[in-house]
Amino acid sequence: MDFFTAGDEFTEQIRNDHSMDYAEIVTKIRNGDPDDFLGGYSVMKLEGWPRLLSDATDVLSLGWTGTAKNLASGGKFGT
Repeated sequence: MDFFTAGDEFTEQIRNDHSMDYAEIVTKIRNGDPDDFLGGYSVMKLEGWPRLLSDATDVLSLGWTGTAKNLASGGKFGT
C-alpha cells in the first residue's frame, strides 16, 4: 500500500496538473461567486495555434499522428 503526503513527487505532480483547474472551478461555482470564474487553463494562452493545428491533424488522420507522437515521446505527447 502506498501513502502520499503533501510535498512528495506524486502529490506535487497531481497538484500542478492543469486538470486541477477543473476542481478549483467546481469549488468556485459551488461557492456562488461568478467573479471567481476567470482564469484557469487555456489552450490558446499556454500553447497557442500550434496546438490547435496539431489537434486538427490528429483528427484528420483518424488518430494516426497522435499515436505516432505518443510512440515517439514514450507516452508524453499524443493520444
